[in-house]
Amino acid sequence: MRKKIIYIAAVGLSGTTLLDTVLGSREGVFSAGELIFFVKNGLLERQLCACGVEVPDCEVWSEVEKEWNRQLSPAEYTEISKQVQSKKSFFKIRKKLASPDPELSLFLKDTKALYDAIYRVTGCHTIVDSSKAPLRMLLLRELGFDVTVIHMTRRFGDVLNSNKKSAKKDLSIGREAEVVPRKTSRVFVDWILKNATIAVLSSSFTKVNVKYEELVLNTDQTLRKLTDGDAAFMEKLKNRGPFIPRHLVAGNKVRMLEDLWIAERPMNSSYSRLSVLDKAVALPMDQLYKLLPGYTETKK
Repeated sequence: MRKKIIYIAAVGLSGTTLLDTVLGSREGVFSAGELIFFVKNGLLERQLCACGVEVPDCEVWSEVEKEWNRQLSPAEYTEISKQVQSKKSFFKIRKKLASPDPELSLFLKDTKALYDAIYRVTGCHTIVDSSKAPLRMLLLRELGFDVTVIHMTRRFGDVLNSNKKSAKKDLSIGREAEVVPRKTSRVFVDWILKNATIAVLSSSFTKVNVKYEELVLNTDQTLRKLTDGDAAFMEKLKNRGPFIPRHLVAGNKVRMLEDLWIAERPMNSSYSRLSVLDKAVALPMDQLYKLLPGYTETKK
């Protein structure tokens, strides 16, 4: 069977960890979490895997590290990753990929070797990567895998409400950094530009559009075309769980739960943290959001 990657691209706080965990509950599918942070957060900073132990000591990721035939050091790999996958690289990455310099060539080889190591260690035919970053799609296209992109979206008001939260760093529950409220203007620009970039860059892939709200309200119908006729998985979708987060590296704190059930309705939809001015921005954006595709699939 040909090796596959399901890549979830999205704005932060759109429910990607939930979708990653759900899709990883299928036979032969491995939920990697935000693989873009495997080296920095996992190997260098020794943050927790979803299984509850530090990534370098995890029974799966420790074997992946041993199997990973890389040429760059973790520090070198992290630095190049930041250079080629950040928003600032948008206008440079196509040119760099057309004629990679030696460092980028090594980075691409090492990235492919990382996916190959995961396939070997897990025995899975499909990896779910919920890294979200739009530019990572361009890198994946260079690696020769069968890639399906899921463009996951969430109502702007809910994303903004989530971005107004404050919380202290707590590694024990999977919160790797202090959460600081973000400015409404920055969230607005990020939501617009990132979703637009994903829509453009994903057009050359087999692509699925998934709204977080539809995933929660109509779980089995929304994911039906991603199941390949897996009856046991479809039954689990109808029951809304349980889905077991096993070895996601990085992602929302829900990955640290023993089991995960999909709620009956979307969470955090009250605008409870929004000011009057915030709501004045969010409400018209949410009306426009209703016009976006809910569940559509395009083949390439």
